[in-house]
Formats: sequence, structure tokens, C-alpha cells
Amino acid sequence: MKDQVVDNIIRSQVIEDYLQGFEDKDIDSVMELFSEKCSLHDWNVGVIGKDNLRQFFLGVFGDIEN
Repeated sequence: MKDQVVDNIIRSQVIEDYLQGFEDKDIDSVMELFSEKCSLHDWNVGVIGKDNLRQFFLGVFGDIEN
């Protein structure tokens, strides 16, 4: 039970860090949360690898004002 609580706290912090970095368009903060072998799959997106993910986020950040 204790391990599950700790895991949930860590997950919650990672999500909060991701959302804050995304809102701030802080690419370095966002990228710190991903491993080199990461992948992102969404409705219209399939990105594999940290370098590709960085380019994807830079494109997203460039397309949005706020």
C-alpha cells in the first residue's frame, strides 16, 4: 500500500511538471521528463526517440500562442 501511495505521488508530480513546462513552453523542462528511448502516440502523432520528440514539441510550441 505504501509503495502505491509513493508511486501515485511521483506520477502526480511528473504530470504537474509536464503541464507546467508545456504551459511555459520550456522545452528543456519538458524533455527532462523523457528517456532517450521514449515514444509519444496520440490521435495524429507517432514520435519515437527523444530527439524527434524535442522537434515535435518545438513545432507545437511554435504553433501556439498561449
